[in-house]
Amino acid sequence: MFWRELERLRRGSIEREMEDIQCNSKTTTA
Repeated sequence: MFWRELERLRRGSIEREMEDIQCNSKTTTA
């Protein structure tokens, strides 16, 4: 169970980073 929670947290943080990168690219290109 612990590893599953940790994996979910890691996946969520990665998705958040991807969104931040996309937002940053949009602002820089705009």
